[in-house]
Amino acid sequence: MSEEIFVFNLCSVGPYVVNNANLNAVTYNVNWNTILPHKYSKFEVSCNFRSNAYLPGGLAVAGTVLTDVGFIGLNFGKTDIFEGGSSSSNIAMIYPAVTNAIAALNCSYYNCNNNDNVNFTMDFPQSGIITVTLKTYGGVNMANMQNYNLQLSLKGVAGPNIGKANLMSFEKPSTY
Repeated sequence: MSEEIFVFNLCSVGPYVVNNANLNAVTYNVNWNTILPHKYSKFEVSCNFRSNAYLPGGLAVAGTVLTDVGFIGLNFGKTDIFEGGSSSSNIAMIYPAVTNAIAALNCSYYNCNNNDNVNFTMDFPQSGIITVTLKTYGGVNMANMQNYNLQLSLKGVAGPNIGKANLMSFEKPSTY
């Protein structure tokens, strides 16, 4: 059986945006029924993130690179969306990347790819309203956040008619 992977882009200026007055907490309206098939009840999710380049005043200025490291949080408004039972969870770490080693030409952007973070499992989303939050380790808004694209890759892993014969052959993983 081949894997089915559904790729979904949340862009801070895209068609799903409900509110982007604060780029550190953008709210989206998503019709999951048009994106994901109901034959799956759980999905393994990985993500990629990239913001636009940070250029103060539109020009590269020596020493004006982003320095915060933080988290992407997703809030689906439902208490059992993620394995572990949280409606809001930090799904990935993001970090600044500098585009040029010559200080006078510096510009930077926030970034992460699916190799930087561990995949997570979530249930089929029931709420069409989701909020993406971008916070530092200390819980404050990421500095100088630019418009961004968050790409979620969802692989169907469980459902009412998926893998029933094999469910008894696996042990539940330990938690720590």
